[in-house]
Amino acid sequence: MRDLPEEWIEKGFHRFKKLPPHMVRLAGEMGMERELLDTGRISKGRKGSFMFVDGYGSCADGLSQEGVLNPGMERKRFISLLNIIGPVTNIEGTEGVEVRPEGWSMKRAAVESYSDGTIVIRGSSEDEIKNVRRKLESVIKRTEGCIGCGICVGRCSSDALHIDEDESGKVMISEEKCIHCGMCLGPCPAESFVRDPYTV
Repeated sequence: MRDLPEEWIEKGFHRFKKLPPHMVRLAGEMGMERELLDTGRISKGRKGSFMFVDGYGSCADGLSQEGVLNPGMERKRFISLLNIIGPVTNIEGTEGVEVRPEGWSMKRAAVESYSDGTIVIRGSSEDEIKNVRRKLESVIKRTEGCIGCGICVGRCSSDALHIDEDESGKVMISEEKCIHCGMCLGPCPAESFVRDPYTV
């Protein structure tokens, strides 16, 4: 569907997030290097997608933790996928967005993300921050590592997820359909294989 050669499926290239050395060699023998580079299956490795400071700060009604996102992250997709955690709204007077999950009781949002890469997580306790951070890390990994397999699309009961066939070939969210249930956060190649040691 994405103008890749038949061998892409026949030889099993679709099974890997990052190809092991023997598959990279096979691609070279078959003259498929360009296709692999275009899909991101081979690279020189990427720097961390995000980094959080150790420890927590105090805020008005709980705790906070700050971090920074990779400035090269595709922001439009990231903001779209943030809907998995909760409704996303613009922060007035800034180039930022905030997320307040269902039943959120704190004055400030659970997640604030700004265009410069700054990100803030809040919670009433360390456990709540860890829970929000776990979901946020999942969203970040899916933003950068989606291979368009559609596994998460099949888990969505509200038909809010779809593969963007026209542009990226990656998953996107129809915000008006998303009920922020998080059911799509099950197993995913973008997360399961994110620490794959087979990069070249």
